[in-house]
Order: sequence, then structure tokens, then C-alpha cells
Amino acid sequence: MATAENIFPSVSAPGVQRDGTQFDSDRYIDGQWCRFSGEKARPQKMGGYEKMFEFEGNVPRGAFVVSTTPLATVYVGDSDILNAYSVDKNTGMQNGVVVDRTPILFTTNPYNQWSFDIMTQGQGGPSIILAMATRNLYSVDQDTETPIYYGRIDSNDPLIETGIYVSGGFFVLQNILFFYGSNGEVGYTQVNDPTTVVNRAPITGTKIIAGRIARGGSNSPSGLLWTLDSLIRVYNSGGDAIEFGFDTITSGTSILSANSVTQYNSVFYWVGTDNFYMYNGVCQDWPNTMSKQYFFRNLNFSQRAKVWMSRNKMYGEIYIHYPSLNSNECDSMLVYNDTYKVWYDSKIARSCGFYSQIFGKPIWIGNGAGPNPDPYIAWRHEVGTDKVIDDVHTSIESYFETSVMSWASRGPGGQNIAKNVTIFLYELDPDFVQSGDMSLIVNGKRFPNSNTENSTPYVFNNNPLSPNYKEKIDIREKRRLMTLRFESNINGGYYEMGNCLLIPREGDIRP
Repeated sequence: MATAENIFPSVSAPGVQRDGTQFDSDRYIDGQWCRFSGEKARPQKMGGYEKMFEFEGNVPRGAFVVSTTPLATVYVGDSDILNAYSVDKNTGMQNGVVVDRTPILFTTNPYNQWSFDIMTQGQGGPSIILAMATRNLYSVDQDTETPIYYGRIDSNDPLIETGIYVSGGFFVLQNILFFYGSNGEVGYTQVNDPTTVVNRAPITGTKIIAGRIARGGSNSPSGLLWTLDSLIRVYNSGGDAIEFGFDTITSGTSILSANSVTQYNSVFYWVGTDNFYMYNGVCQDWPNTMSKQYFFRNLNFSQRAKVWMSRNKMYGEIYIHYPSLNSNECDSMLVYNDTYKVWYDSKIARSCGFYSQIFGKPIWIGNGAGPNPDPYIAWRHEVGTDKVIDDVHTSIESYFETSVMSWASRGPGGQNIAKNVTIFLYELDPDFVQSGDMSLIVNGKRFPNSNTENSTPYVFNNNPLSPNYKEKIDIREKRRLMTLRFESNINGGYYEMGNCLLIPREGDIRP
């Protein structure tokens, strides 16, 4: 009579553990183009991306989206030019000619880095776009002052100077242009008028690197300012007659770059020179026990000014784009999932971008980095499953690898067996929402410091019409320390993992 065999669910905690050792973690140990989603935070392939337009210039150094009628306008700037692209709001495709809005007498410089904002005008006049190119790529603490420009969003004319020069940057506080720079100097203009300065004075001793509008309640308009070593609150201290006051929230922080700040659900997140921070009324550490050391060890610190952040509300994700040690451009991203409070990462070469509610999807601009570089393409992300250029589809490699299973430590179901025998994986019952073939590779080691042994791929599909259709996968692989790597790398490929079942047996006593 046949004996019933033990069967276990494949159990790994969500997120990818990079810090510490793989054997010591109960989380997934590797991943590429894979997020964690759904009720139980299971692995899921990230969405594809399609070409919107190609930027004809140098490496893009800033992007911004403006809602116009009937099309949207995407601004992209580099060291030399500022172009405006009209795109369809539904498809994201370019629609119309490219407009050169480079300011008159603009000074080109390889260290130019663009920033943008919008200001509405009184009496129902057309909104204006504000833009400036700082020299922050040279150094975040550089003190070269450059002009802030402006122009109507419904115009094709070059932008013109406001007459205001700063080294840091600017943002709009309820139709007030607020600007900042070296020696802790701040200033602001009249309401609805970016050319008339009301006040300008230093408020701290170090350069102000970044500024963002923030909730202020009865003290609105208000915002936050990041210096090299502190966080400062800006608030309206004058009631209806707006006058700004300043409070130092903390003097124990740092900031990596002007663009290493983002806001998600009214909380500000940013990257410092050696830590992650958040502000939700109180400044505190942004917890990361999974990949904090990994990030700072692999960051090309000499290119810190190029680090930038973005977000995606649909998946609850915050992205930190950064240049790794082997790259002078951003070629990697660290991802924080605010829903599940976990971290993971991926390789992706993007130099700037903008999350637009107009499209409901991230728009990220390529920078030509990586092993197979593309031109400087504006991509609309989270579209389909593939990389798409002019209707030509290319597969996007996506994979994840489970935590280490071992009868000697953490068993296939997460249980502690503490037996010095190998795992003989006899069968796996896949449970996936799946399009296209996937591959399972059984990896493993004899000891934590041994070389990895890889199986040949077990190809499977859940479509009964596929030649690789499998209800179950007969494996017959034996490892003392075992991991399972699932890969998807085919046009139209997609997956959402469910509750995969394993049938393991006890194998040999210590190999």
C-alpha cells in the first residue's frame, strides 16, 4: 500500500534580502524585474514599458509633465537644450512636432540638472511653467548661481529669465515662487508673479539642497527645506499677509542629492549620505534592514548627484534610482513597497522621470547605461509585459529566487527539522497566473560557503495547449541547502506566483 508523502507550501517572506548571509534569511535572496503584490505579497513580474519618443540630445537631466488641451506636454532637458513633446494622454505616444523651448542666451554646461514647477496666474490666465538648470551634477554643494526661467504653458516660445539667480533650486508655494541656494539663502516673490522678489535673506549657515511644498494647516503655505545637514520647516507666520517663518526640525540628517526626495501618502522620504530618512511630522529613520548596507556599498558615491526618486501609487512603490559602482549613470533601482514595508531591487537604466496622474503611469527617460544600451528614449512604464519600440516587442527578463531550504535548518515549509540530511526534491506543483513559458532552476550548496550547483532548467506552462504544459514538475534534485529560481524571459511573458506545493524527501546523510 502506498504511503502518503509530506507536502509543503513554498514559503519565503516577501522582499529580497541583500544584507547579511543568504543562509540566515527567510526572505527571497534574489530578484530582477520582480515585485511583491497581492493579498499575500507574492512575487509578480513588473509591467512592461513602451517608447513614447526619442530625445535627440545628450543624457537627459530632467523631465516634467504638463496637462494641456487636448494633449499633454512632456518637457525634457539636458546639458544644452530644453524640448517640449506633445503626447496623447491615452496612448502616451508623441503627437506633433518637437518644440525647442530652450531659454534665450541659455548657458550650456555638462553639469546642468533641470528642475520644474507650475504656477497659475490670477484672473484665469494661462498657467506658466518655471524651470532652471543648476550645476548640481558638479557637486551638490556647488555655489554657481543660474537663472530661473518661465513661460506660458500654451506657448512655443523660448523661456525667459525671471531675473532671479540661485545655486540651489526653487518650488512653488500656493503661487509664490520660493527659491534657495548657497549660504542658507532663501527668497520668495509676490503671489502670481515670478519676477518680483518680496524678500531674500539667509536663514541657515549651509547650502539648501532641496525644497518641497508640505501640508501646513493654519500655517499654509508651508514647505520643507533640506540643507547639507539639517531639515527646516517653512511656514506662513503672517496670516493673510504672507510672511515666512523657519524652524529647524533636526540638525542630524543629510541628503544625497537634490532629487533624492519624494513624497508618498503625505510622508516625505529621502536618502542621506549614509542612511534613509522619513518625515511625517517627526523626522526619523526610514527602516531598511534588508538592503541598506547593500545600497551604500554598491553606490558610486562620486556620482551621488545623479540619484533620483520616483513613486507608483498603483503598487505602493517608491523607487531610488542610482549609479552602481561600475557605472557613471543610474543603472539600478532600489524599491520600497509601502504597502508591505519591504524592499527589493532591479537593474534599470533611467536618468530622470516623472510620475504623472495624467497617465497614471511612471514616465522614465533612458540614459544609455547598461550592457545593452538604448538611445535616450522616454518610456511609459507599467504597460503590457514587454519592452516595445515602434511596435517591436522584446522580452524583459524577470526572475526571483526563494530563501534557502534545508532539513538541517529551515525546511521547505519553514519548519525547523534540524536533521543533517539532504533535501531530495521529488516534485513541485506550480501555482501561477502565467503567460508564456517559465523555467525552474534548482540551485543549492553542500555548505553555506560552497559553490552553487545549478540544475538544468525545468520549463513549464499552465496552458494546456502549450507543448510545455505541466500540471506538476517531476524534479528528482538533491541538495543539502536548496533554493528555487523561477525565470520568465519570453515575449508576452508574465507571472503572479500563488501557493506552489513541494514534495520533498529526506536524502543522504550529510554528503
